[in-house]
Amino acid sequence: MDWTREQLWNRMDALDAFDWCEPQQYAALRALFFDGVLWQGQEGEYPPTWMTCRELFFHPVQTPEQWAHIVNLRSTYTDGDGVTRTSESTAASYRAEALSHLLCRDFQYCGMNVAQQLEMLEWLGWMQESPSCVALEAWVSDINFWLNPQPRNSWVLDECDDSRHAHALPWLYHMLEKAPLVMQGRWLASTEKGWCYEIFPRTFLQSLQSLMRRADKGKVPHRPDLNRQHRLDFLQQLRDDLVAGKGGTVLQQVWAMTRQP
Repeated sequence: MDWTREQLWNRMDALDAFDWCEPQQYAALRALFFDGVLWQGQEGEYPPTWMTCRELFFHPVQTPEQWAHIVNLRSTYTDGDGVTRTSESTAASYRAEALSHLLCRDFQYCGMNVAQQLEMLEWLGWMQESPSCVALEAWVSDINFWLNPQPRNSWVLDECDDSRHAHALPWLYHMLEKAPLVMQGRWLASTEKGWCYEIFPRTFLQSLQSLMRRADKGKVPHRPDLNRQHRLDFLQQLRDDLVAGKGGTVLQQVWAMTRQP
């Protein structure tokens, strides 16, 4: 289904995505979403977090030029002498926060198509980032939900035929090879203290095993309102990669442990 911006906004509204908003916050987000109105505020006032965590993704114009404009706007300030300057550290922090958000969520729910998200990920340098347990957990959880879509919440559009996460296998393999993770018998463990929260190895392994079983069977639930082909293609690509020995040591060990003999 192709969603209009009006339909996407109404969907978020109906699912209480803005139930936390004051009227002026709601109006500001709506102006951003439909008209690309960026927060200005008072002289020297930095936008609140509820705006900065959405403005790259909610904006109706999705181009590298527009992203650069927003980052520059948020990292430019006037010093005590009235000279306009750019803070490289502020720009880097803004980009890092944006990348963290984008790695953990598929933003089709607010109008960013898959190609735009992948282009932004490249622009933000996703393959150069250090591995994050939060991003890995989000990826495997969301891909499993997408393969068996159920109505969830305003921030997840599982009704989409395609998924941004389905195009991230090279990122997954790269991050798993860099991550401080090892298999110890039938258990996953971190080799670096403090890298992940305590239950991550267990929950991540369970989610990976669920995905490996899906890849081995190559089947997805039948839903008459969805095109299943993207999901089947993803599982086929994953299975082909695993059979070819790709994905790194940990993923290959999980694959060997869960596949049908």
